[in-house]
Amino acid sequence: HFLCNSLQDFEAAYITSQSQKTGCVIEVQPALNFEENVTLHKQIGQDVARAVRDELVSQVKISWCQAGKAEGRNVLVLLHGWMGQKADWKLVSQILMEEGCSILAMDLPGHGDTQVAEGSWEASALYSMPLLIEVLKQILDQLQLQKVIMVGYSLGGRVAMGFANSYPE
Repeated sequence: HFLCNSLQDFEAAYITSQSQKTGCVIEVQPALNFEENVTLHKQIGQDVARAVRDELVSQVKISWCQAGKAEGRNVLVLLHGWMGQKADWKLVSQILMEEGCSILAMDLPGHGDTQVAEGSWEASALYSMPLLIEVLKQILDQLQLQKVIMVGYSLGGRVAMGFANSYPE
């Protein structure tokens, strides 16, 4: 059992609890006034949500390919539909690259060569729309792609719309 008085105490207790093989309780002691209490719990909630998101995203290994050199143009992100894969875009990619476009195509979780951790309680979350959006965001960040044009059909279109809603910039 841990009793925490600050966000730093909570983080230390959380790290310690992860190394233990048994369950534990992490309790946050209320601050002196209501506003401090709300602020502390909001910070802790955001940190926990971020840690859970990062852990889930780390369990998805997206298979992707990038091709073409489009100087001064946005990369086209090609998102396949349900039961599809990045190879579905092969002919379209070739035509787009001949026109001077740069493309990024990927296999969404549950499709093609993408690998998803199996056999755990969170396995179903690894196929959720919010997680697809976060995995896509992580790939774009890793490739340092700030502005892209998303092209998708079926499931890929839904992912593109969800991404645009979550990250309108």
